[in-house]
Amino acid sequence: MSTGTTGTTVIDDLANLPERIKASVERLAGLEEAIKKERQQRNELVIEYVDHAGGLPSQAARLIGKAQTQVNRILAGSSED
Repeated sequence: MSTGTTGTTVIDDLANLPERIKASVERLAGLEEAIKKERQQRNELVIEYVDHAGGLPSQAARLIGKAQTQVNRILAGSSED
């Protein structure tokens, strides 16, 4: 019988697919939440940079690697980036 990538048999790998899929979904959910929080943090920093530190929106756009229209959306509070 052939073996899968984890040293188990292919049949074992197939039998474990539902559990592996569920585990993957849980990992993705955690990563997506972390990305959401980091994006919120970045947006708060952009707002602080422009509103309080005197940075220009064009400078903020270069710093975050986005178009100035994206920074304008962040400043307006409507960014879903």
